[in-house]
Amino acid sequence: MRSIHGGKRVLALLLLCLTLLTVIGCSGQSSGTEQSSDKNSETEIKEGTSMTTEKETEAVLPKCTGVFAGTTNFDIFVKRNGRTFFSDRARAEYFNYSLSGFSFRFYGTGAEANLVSGLGNGTTDKNAILYVYVDDMTAPAKQITLNETSAWYVLAENLPEGEHTVTVSKRTDISYSSAGIKELRIQGSEAATLLEKPAAKERKIEFLGDSITSGDGVLATSGEGSYISQYQDAHYSYAKVTADYFGADCQLVSRCGLGLVWNSSQKAPEDGGVSLPMIYPYANYYDDSKRTAWNFDSFDADIIVINIGTNDRKQATASAEGKARWMETYVQFLKAVRVKNPDTPILCCYGSVIDDADLGLEAVVKQVTEEGMTDIYYLRFPKNNIREFGFGVGNHPTIKKQKYDAEEHLIPKIKEIMGW
Repeated sequence: MRSIHGGKRVLALLLLCLTLLTVIGCSGQSSGTEQSSDKNSETEIKEGTSMTTEKETEAVLPKCTGVFAGTTNFDIFVKRNGRTFFSDRARAEYFNYSLSGFSFRFYGTGAEANLVSGLGNGTTDKNAILYVYVDDMTAPAKQITLNETSAWYVLAENLPEGEHTVTVSKRTDISYSSAGIKELRIQGSEAATLLEKPAAKERKIEFLGDSITSGDGVLATSGEGSYISQYQDAHYSYAKVTADYFGADCQLVSRCGLGLVWNSSQKAPEDGGVSLPMIYPYANYYDDSKRTAWNFDSFDADIIVINIGTNDRKQATASAEGKARWMETYVQFLKAVRVKNPDTPILCCYGSVIDDADLGLEAVVKQVTEEGMTDIYYLRFPKNNIREFGFGVGNHPTIKKQKYDAEEHLIPKIKEIMGW
């Protein structure tokens, strides 16, 4: 007959092995040197114990005071927001799209992160700007401008020791500069530890678009300024206003100058231009040399909002051929989006600036509906009333106009479609 004590020893060894596998990727709180990979990371586990919160439902996780990007524990403790990708060369998780970033929970008094950036495409006027939100604050607790290619930044400090949630969100557009995280560390007493990452919100909205969606030029009111980080803030875009209203996670696939066919330089793909259909399948078409395919299962959107066409306007309205090409490209793009999102309603929008151009979008929606596609909708934002709303850099919508478009047009339309 097998010894009971021997069986317990085997069970204990198995549990120890599972715990050790779980903690790969943790870094020690006292570590002050930057690590290039998880092979050199330190682990900190209290022997025979696992850290839990006071809530009985809290997942049982090992004590962990820091994590490196690209490790198992980064997946466990850090929630990615937006389309991100991991760079083997930089050993960093990049979050370059507007409103992309990361969130984490911890027990302690503060947190810091080793952040990286490609800087502002050669000019300090276009460096990445991040907002840091702590706990339930609706306004950012601090703003961080990434002025170095790699540096440590304090995300939160001198908090009452206890459970906290921190969210880092990129304010600036993907065309301006890159941002990534290499390592995250927390501070506090001996009890300090990372906790299980925040849960995804029940509702999710994906926005596909151009500089209007990215909030470019939104901080100007009379057309002053230029295309620099100072005047850009996606947190004031119609997309963020709408997502916040519905309490939804949002994901932006948008870029300044982007078009469906022609970009702001009037270049089509055959002329070297990059279009929305080209970037849509990838986590990051622009900066990821591997062109990593986006995992559409990782963000199962309840509704997709497409707002594209402002940069196509000149070419799409110059001739019948131009308009026909734009409309056919939109039809094909809707079919491609539907393949990736079989059951998701798609809302096709256009407008917000000062023109009255008719690109044929309403006819596109009618065509695909008659061909059998379901849950495809149309919404026209009114052109900008400058006397009422002012105008941002390059005639972009201001904070006031973005808010108006969201509250008076997009939110009611989504309510009608989704029943929210």
